[in-house]
Amino acid sequence: MSDVLIIKTNECGIRKTVNELLEHFPLKVKDKRILIKPNILGPFPPERGVTTSPEVVRAVLDAVIDMGAREIWVGDNPGIGGYGANLKAGVISGITNATGKYFTNIGEEVVRIPVRSRYVKSVVFSKYVVDADIIINLPRFKTHNLTQLTGAIKNTFGYIAGGMKSWLHTRGRTSREFSELIVDIYARRVPDLTIVDGLTAMEGRGPSNGRLRHLGILMASYDGVACDYTIARMMGTKPNSIFQIKYASKTGLFSPENVRIKGDYTELEDFEMPTISSPIISYIANHLVFPHIYPKPVVNEERCINCGNCQTICPTNAMEQFPHINYDRCIKCYCCQETCPQDAVELKGFIYEILKRR
Repeated sequence: MSDVLIIKTNECGIRKTVNELLEHFPLKVKDKRILIKPNILGPFPPERGVTTSPEVVRAVLDAVIDMGAREIWVGDNPGIGGYGANLKAGVISGITNATGKYFTNIGEEVVRIPVRSRYVKSVVFSKYVVDADIIINLPRFKTHNLTQLTGAIKNTFGYIAGGMKSWLHTRGRTSREFSELIVDIYARRVPDLTIVDGLTAMEGRGPSNGRLRHLGILMASYDGVACDYTIARMMGTKPNSIFQIKYASKTGLFSPENVRIKGDYTELEDFEMPTISSPIISYIANHLVFPHIYPKPVVNEERCINCGNCQTICPTNAMEQFPHINYDRCIKCYCCQETCPQDAVELKGFIYEILKRR
């Protein structure tokens, strides 16, 4: 069985809750090398609710220290800025301060490894991912404009170092293709434990520009896909409509029949999923003409501060004569929207606007 445990908590009870989760899902940490892998999408302060809460990361770190780990690394490969972004994002997210000497720039050393996927033959992983005896995955409870939700599976996209993340968007161009690709990456090194930070949830335009919603939970499982399955149900959507979960089930990585949810489970009322992931849009986009149905990113020049994040992250160099977008090159991966710190990239389209009202 794939047990998923959800515990109600608050900021004062995080350490106690983490200890309870680790009692339910024990790990043989003593004398092992441990990678604690939070979601550090980019240089977003904690109050934005984009990155894993520093308090959650610290609580997990303290528990691992107490269990006698030989070596501990805390780190991620942010989506913004490539190899050099790790330290800046760590500081602004509050995770560097929370973890001190254990925070590691895991993008400095990389290893190319083969992957079983119809999209790529190999990927570049952080060497710390390969060297870790145990990986503790710490995603945040959020929606995602491209993959519908970002949880345990999507957080392992942070195994990928440097600019290869952007390039991978050119390999999996649709929501379905990219979702399948990240499942292939997840399967290459499945985390040993996933603890989902659900102190606040993000709905709507995730993963960085959605609305925050208080949840007050932590969720854990040995089976990260089971966590994503549970998140989907809590969001009020059918798990099988999430391409990541559907593909993981199809490949035998996950079995929905084996999921057993325990603890403080509740379905959230009127939770807003990204409009792009609605069944109507998904059906039309994936069965008719993807490039003409999916909305295009448009820069709101009044909000734009010319930081250059979108230009740096774009996998096809579609952002030219900044902030003009060359739509002949744009593949609608929405990396620009995802990484914009000012919410200056909006998704627009005639058909998109009509379907959004339904």
